[in-house]
Amino acid sequence: MKAMLYKTFDINVGSTLPSFIIAILFCYPLPMPWLDMTCVFFLILSTLPLCFLFHRERRDRWYELAPTFPFSPKAIVGEKYLLSFLFILPLPFLMCLGLHLDFVGAVPPPFPVAFRAVATMLVFSACFLFLTFWLGPKRMLLFYLPLLALFFALDLLCLYEKGCLLVYLPLPILPSLVVAVVFFLLSYRAAVGRYHHRTW
Repeated sequence: MKAMLYKTFDINVGSTLPSFIIAILFCYPLPMPWLDMTCVFFLILSTLPLCFLFHRERRDRWYELAPTFPFSPKAIVGEKYLLSFLFILPLPFLMCLGLHLDFVGAVPPPFPVAFRAVATMLVFSACFLFLTFWLGPKRMLLFYLPLLALFFALDLLCLYEKGCLLVYLPLPILPSLVVAVVFFLLSYRAAVGRYHHRTW
C-alpha cells in the first residue's frame, strides 16, 4: 500500500495532487455552499480527483504493468478506496468551517447535513469505484454519468416527496453513516474480486 501511495503522490504528483487541492479550495478557504444544492455538485467534487487519477493511470498503461510488480489486487484496489475515504471525510466539514468563518457571507448548513453528505458521498464513491474496477477506467463515462443522473433523480424525488434535498432528510446520523461505511467496505471486497478476474 505504501508503494502504491508513493506512486500516486510522488511519481504522478504533477497530475494527481492539483486535482485534490482544487477540490479542497472549493470548501476551504473559499467555501462554496454546495450542501444547499443538488447532490450532483458534491458528488462530482468528491470523485473528480479519482477520475483524473484513473485517466492518468490508463494513459500510462498502469493496469497492464501492475501484474509485473509485487502488488496484490487488494493493495491496488485498496489504495483507491483509501484515498476516496480519506478525501471524502473532511470535505463537508471544511466547507461548514469556512462558512462559519464567514468567508463568503453564506449561512452554513447544520452539521447533521455534513454527516449525511459524507454518507451520500461514500455510497456514490462505492458504486463508482466498484464499476471502475469491474468495467475498466476506459469505460468510465458509460457508468459515471448515469450514476450521477440516478443520484440527481433521487434528489429530485426527495424534493418532490419530502420538500427537501437528499442530505436534508431527517435520517438518524449514526445509522446512516454505519450503513454507508458497511456498503463502502462491501464494495471494496467486491471490487477486489472483479479486478482479480478483470477482462479489460
